[in-house]
Amino acid sequence: VTLCLHQCDELIKTASQSTNLDAAEKLGLRLKRIDLAQQLGNLVAALDLLSEILRQSPSAIDLQIRAAKLLVDAAEETGNPDDFASAIAGRPDDAIWGWSKLTNTLVRMHFDSDDQSRYLVRLLESGFQLDTCRFRQAQLTPPSAQRERLVDSTKSHVNQLLTTFAQSSEEWTKQFERLQTDLIELQ
Repeated sequence: VTLCLHQCDELIKTASQSTNLDAAEKLGLRLKRIDLAQQLGNLVAALDLLSEILRQSPSAIDLQIRAAKLLVDAAEETGNPDDFASAIAGRPDDAIWGWSKLTNTLVRMHFDSDDQSRYLVRLLESGFQLDTCRFRQAQLTPPSAQRERLVDSTKSHVNQLLTTFAQSSEEWTKQFERLQTDLIELQ
């Protein structure tokens, strides 16, 4: 299966270089290559491919979310608190934003939109992922002032999201409340 996936990726890579394709078709093939890289467990390749796309279209929110999720997957694989910091802040010198910028951008988009439900789910997911990454980073950080700051800032942000947005969704309210409990237990 792995060999087939690698061959498929090579064929798609070659096809995507064709001059007969329009931009949407080329993008579709690049997204398929990202899927294949993920299936192969090659998070670095998937992130690199996403980064190429995001350099051209940095405000593609759904792709930024996908990239941030891949950063979390990579951090979970290594168990390194610095990798969770990358999932939060994005990759240095890269087009991948990370959960912090995503959350801030989605808050702005939510408040600027005439349709208050348009960005709400992505905002809540992004905020939850941001705080979950902070929680995981704190879990992996030895007891210290830095760990306490992480826990305190995460608790504050969770409370802010609960108060401001999550009440509109029972599902998100429960998830944020569970995270609050986990943070209390971590201290």
